[in-house]
Amino acid sequence: MRRRRSPGFVAAQLEFESGFDARAVGPGGQLGPAQLLPHQVAEYVHDDNGNGTASPFEIGDAVAALVRLDCRLVDQLAAAGKPTDVETVAAAYDAGPTGVDLPVAREYARAVVAAM
Repeated sequence: MRRRRSPGFVAAQLEFESGFDARAVGPGGQLGPAQLLPHQVAEYVHDDNGNGTASPFEIGDAVAALVRLDCRLVDQLAAAGKPTDVETVAAAYDAGPTGVDLPVAREYARAVVAAM
């Protein structure tokens, strides 16, 4: 069973990733307020705000993509027998489902959860 993620969790992710900066570009090629990698943009970004374009730089499209990615991560974590609490999902957002126990991923995750 999939657990719901709160708007506060999504907002904390966006705050920590980019400070809600729609123009953000990260040093590793991450794009937009959700700081999605190009391969994630191709898979998760749709025209969710209905303006005719799908862009990681538009907040409506970026938020929906982040939620889609979080849902995928929950499914992957559950399939691997790992917890699906918000801290573990945040760690997976940072380091992928196989990297949730890395110290840097856990540090990131604790910061996101603290921002909720």
